[in-house]
Amino acid sequence: MKVFLECYPCFLRQALDCAKISSDDPKIHKEAVDSVMKCLLSCDADSTPPQIAKGIYSELKRVTGNPDPYYEIRKEDNANMLAKYDEFKERVAEAKDGIRAALRLAVAGNILDDGTGSKEEHQEIGGIEFFLNQAPAEEEIQEIKDAFKKAKSLLYLGDNSGEIVADKILIEKLKEEYPSLDITFVVRGEPVINDIIMEDAFEVGITDLCEVIDNGDSSPGTDLSSCSEEFLEAYDRADMIISKGQGNYETLSGSKDSRIFYLLVAKCPVIARDLETEQGTMIIRRVKN
Repeated sequence: MKVFLECYPCFLRQALDCAKISSDDPKIHKEAVDSVMKCLLSCDADSTPPQIAKGIYSELKRVTGNPDPYYEIRKEDNANMLAKYDEFKERVAEAKDGIRAALRLAVAGNILDDGTGSKEEHQEIGGIEFFLNQAPAEEEIQEIKDAFKKAKSLLYLGDNSGEIVADKILIEKLKEEYPSLDITFVVRGEPVINDIIMEDAFEVGITDLCEVIDNGDSSPGTDLSSCSEEFLEAYDRADMIISKGQGNYETLSGSKDSRIFYLLVAKCPVIARDLETEQGTMIIRRVKN
């Protein structure tokens, strides 16, 4: 998905948020915003938002002197969701259709996104309940369940901190239902916003369940032109790919690869429009070739 003009104010808001997290100095705040405005003036309008964000967050790290501005936020997000782990795990175990319940939880967990601005009440962890009362279309759930049954290997592209705990519960259920399914979970190559890195996978215990690799890149998405050889090899050989969240959707949405299933909440009006749905909709959608 190419960047839209509506994305530009969002980038500036993210710059100010990041600067305020990193420093109380108004001069740093202004320098961060000024620096990002310069980036936006020179960016390629054919780029995806995560490709532009990669350069922006590199610049913000330089201006603030902080290589991981969202470190404490990621820790807090993970701790808060781990505190709910037993409750969510029990709900999935008690559900008549455990895979369906785990899928809905994993999609609802995508609401935990610190890159989308000031959080409304439904964007906090308690707000997962708000989205669990919604559901993707049943035919979409059935389509991805059928794909799980046929696949021998699954590449699972993770997204945000906190959300990763919901991903863990889905992976546990998949391993229970499809023990021969070989699952590889993917994190970002470097810290960017509250997107997950290898440290988060260790922290929540996904490394105990399956192979975990990073994609070798610092964009908040999956930019295949910048990912590592190790990741690309895993990508090419996977029978099935789960793409979690908006950033992965933005970088992969031009693909005609029917192995890909997008799982996300359409939090952004631009992405909702691109998906031809309403903002706030839970999405499970297979790419059509």
